Parts: sequence; structure tokens; C-alpha cells
Amino acid sequence: MSTYSFVRARALAWTVCVLALAVPVFAQTGVRVTGRLQNSLSGDAVAGATVVIEELKLQTTSGADGTFTIESVPPGNYHLVVRGQGYAVRRTELAAGQAGAS
Repeated sequence: MSTYSFVRARALAWTVCVLALAVPVFAQTGVRVTGRLQNSLSGDAVAGATVVIEELKLQTTSGADGTFTIESVPPGNYHLVVRGQGYAVRRTELAAGQAGAS
């Protein structure tokens, strides 16, 4: 990979706005994890990216507006991984279903 490509890939790294508002879903066990993916430089939505909670093997795809939702996540600490074409893979910690989760 050339230096230019590496710098460009880093410059297009995501900002994973995991709002992980861990909204309780009363009809189901677990919580709802929601967020919005956006390009950290332009602020544009990142559509079609795969969002995975590693430990649970739960995944979804971000919509045209960059938003995603994963339902029925048991409360706990996890790793959220985001993969999208043309972007570096992003891995972050997620505290689902806990007071002050972010």
C-alpha cells in the first residue's frame, strides 16, 4: 500500500457515533443498540457498512442515512466492529444496558 493510500485510508476513518442508548425492549430480553456512522472528515453518512457485536455474532447493515439498530442485546460489555468498503475497520468498546452507556 502506498503512503498516499495509507494516509487517505486513515483520513477516511469513521466516527462511530454509537448512541448505544440501550433502550430497554420490554417485549424481548436485552436492549436495543442504535447508532449512526459518519465519515470523520466530511460528516457524510456511511451507508452499507456492516456493524457486528463480536462476542454475540450479531450483525446488521447501516442504512442510507448511516443509522443502524441491533435488537435484543443482553446487557454487558462487548466489542463493536464496523467494516465498510473504502474505510479502515473500526473496533470500539460497547457497554450495553448499563447506566451511562455510550
